[in-house]
Amino acid sequence: MVGYIFKKKSRGKTYYYAGESERVGKTSRRKWELYLGTFDNIVKKMGEGILVPDEVSSTPYGLYSAFAETAGEVDFVEIIDKVFPKRDQGLTIGEYFLLGILARLTKPITKSSIQEWYKTQEIEKICPVDADFLTVQNYWNNMESLNLDNDVNELHHQLLERIDKDYVVQKSYIYFDPSNFHTFIKTHNDNSTIPRQGNSKKKRFDLRQVNLALAVTKGDAIPIYHKTYPGNVNDVTFFKENLDSFVKHLRKNNCTGEIVIVFDKGNNAKEIFDALAGFKDPKVRFIGSIRPSMKEKIFSTPVDTLEESYVTDSGNIVLYKKMPSLKIYEQTFRGALTYDENTYQKKLNTWMENMCMITGEIEVFIASRLNVKKWRDKEAVEKKLKEITSKKKMKKVIHCKVHGEYGKLYVTTYCDVESARKMMNTWGKNLIFTSCKDEDIVEIIKGYRMKNDIEGCFKILNNSHLLSVQPFCHWTDQMIKAHMATCVLGLELIQLIRKKLRDAGIKISVEKVFASLMEIPLVRLHYLNKKTVYKVGSVSKETKRLTRELNVKMKLEM
Repeated sequence: MVGYIFKKKSRGKTYYYAGESERVGKTSRRKWELYLGTFDNIVKKMGEGILVPDEVSSTPYGLYSAFAETAGEVDFVEIIDKVFPKRDQGLTIGEYFLLGILARLTKPITKSSIQEWYKTQEIEKICPVDADFLTVQNYWNNMESLNLDNDVNELHHQLLERIDKDYVVQKSYIYFDPSNFHTFIKTHNDNSTIPRQGNSKKKRFDLRQVNLALAVTKGDAIPIYHKTYPGNVNDVTFFKENLDSFVKHLRKNNCTGEIVIVFDKGNNAKEIFDALAGFKDPKVRFIGSIRPSMKEKIFSTPVDTLEESYVTDSGNIVLYKKMPSLKIYEQTFRGALTYDENTYQKKLNTWMENMCMITGEIEVFIASRLNVKKWRDKEAVEKKLKEITSKKKMKKVIHCKVHGEYGKLYVTTYCDVESARKMMNTWGKNLIFTSCKDEDIVEIIKGYRMKNDIEGCFKILNNSHLLSVQPFCHWTDQMIKAHMATCVLGLELIQLIRKKLRDAGIKISVEKVFASLMEIPLVRLHYLNKKTVYKVGSVSKETKRLTRELNVKMKLEM
């Protein structure tokens, strides 16, 4: 650690602080600061021989404390122990899950490193347990005994019931979406059935992946259901096979009134629509959207014919046209064609960047490699150009033709304007449909657009600076499920923290919450042959407000 001493002036007096900075991107920010006193006090303490410590260390106390306090408020550990009981020996299952979550907050670590992390990060000040039980073998032994296929969603149910006692949670609108996470588990490993090669969201088709189905509440995006399943099972197949158990679980959460499930176009299938229409007690309604290829005529509707509009909370204007009768998979639904100019512009900017990237790659290839070595062969060049133009969905727009003979080739490139225009005509548009019969169509549109909340959940689970699912340091099915359950339960605490702040009128992103709470250090000052002192560092006014709302203790009882 490289620290320094700096001063601050207040009301004509000078006060001195110790601090440490860290590099964040291209800027430097203060990691922690500790008040030392005025010049006279420092001289006095130096004379007493107790000022300069022999060892100094710090830990992101604010982040750990906020999660531990939030977990305590909703009886997080106690509810887990109720769902997964064990004999009174060592740590409880709830304690293992909570410590597993805390250990992944600052950066992902392996379960074999938790014991060392617990001791070096002074976690006993926040979550006191017997560290001798935090061995990787104890963790495996406890997790191996759990029935994570059935009981984990009972855990989500009981946590939601407890959260609903203190906070208002919308339980009738449910957002469902599956995703996947690639692993580096070797392809010849036959000890597990869950990691399988499939349609990777990150285009890592060479690696095995683990699929995760997630359902969250409206507005707060609190997880109420999740299931880990093999990476080679597609979204529609999983939804069809698990729909009955999924709806049964939702019925348990919402005993009265109908349930509305919102899902993306990737889950559309006739069997799913028929099954959803068959649920009667309670009735299950759904909201979805259609791919442009299924309704090309509707998507070709000119934007200037969309005469109705509404304004989003962010001030964005959304145009729409009602569709009273929309036939999909032999069923008739209400719907609306919407248009968002902001979405169109984002698509256009991305498309232009991709166009420039691909045309640039073609130009570099022609200038530096054409008619050199193997690129003197016409078939090889055609294959290479086809590979380049197939990137970023450009194969129907950019076309290359190779002319000439062996060693004397030249290439002509042209853009298919008509194909580009046809593609661009769908940008910014969305064809939303619903089986809800009475709800206002604007509310249906708003409800569907809020599916961004569940997409935000997957962004958190993919962010190595928040609560990343990756890397997977397990390879058996049971431990992969336990690892995924740990991450989803951690996501539940994150969303609860966001809800607490939102209810208090604090609008702040998850990234900013983490950054602000990490500014609150617990500084350990160890004096040789004397006592060890722990002090919570000082913070900014904005961070102080977070500590009040999240009940982070700024003074420790020693």
